[in-house]
Amino acid sequence: MREIAATLKRRLGAKASKVSTREAPDWLIRAAALFSFEARFLAADLGKRRTYASTKAQTILGRPLRSLEEAVTAAGESLVEYGLV
Repeated sequence: MREIAATLKRRLGAKASKVSTREAPDWLIRAAALFSFEARFLAADLGKRRTYASTKAQTILGRPLRSLEEAVTAAGESLVEYGLV
């Protein structure tokens, strides 16, 4: 999430001024998970690093996909465009 926030700030500039790049410590998320469903959902993945491959999608579609930076930027621009942020 921190990498996504940094990408949004770098690529969207002032439009992403409210995006936080701060990171909450694991212990804080685990404590919040005792009271919050959303925090409980996040706590389940703490300390895990997931990787994904797009090879199958590219093969099926027959073309390369957008880069991660392009995809994150486009999603951020859509949120701004539709007034969701």
